[in-house]
Amino acid sequence: MIVAPHIRATERLPGADGRSGVQLELSVPAGLYYLQGHFRDCPLLPGVVQLTWAINFAKQYLPIVGEFRGVSALKFMRVIQPDEPVALRLNFDAGKYQLTFEYRNAGGVCASGAVSFGE
Repeated sequence: MIVAPHIRATERLPGADGRSGVQLELSVPAGLYYLQGHFRDCPLLPGVVQLTWAINFAKQYLPIVGEFRGVSALKFMRVIQPDEPVALRLNFDAGKYQLTFEYRNAGGVCASGAVSFGE
């Protein structure tokens, strides 16, 4: 059972003043578990999976501090389909305890949002 994207590349983004970032080049495998039933004629990556991946990859690659508090400014503008290259940009501002993320494909921004953490 496949539950994660293929990570083709990672790139650290320059940061200052307690900020850090990374960009991941991903592709969603056609056999991804989360695509089952979502939807048969036009499979797409569910928004809840996009949010979960953003948080989990941020915890893996960035110095996230604090406990999850909430999500704001969550927007889904374009669908993400299997085998499509997608860039996931993650930025964490330690001073604000805030993670911002953006998924982007060749057509533009697919999804974006902010995740708050706190003590």
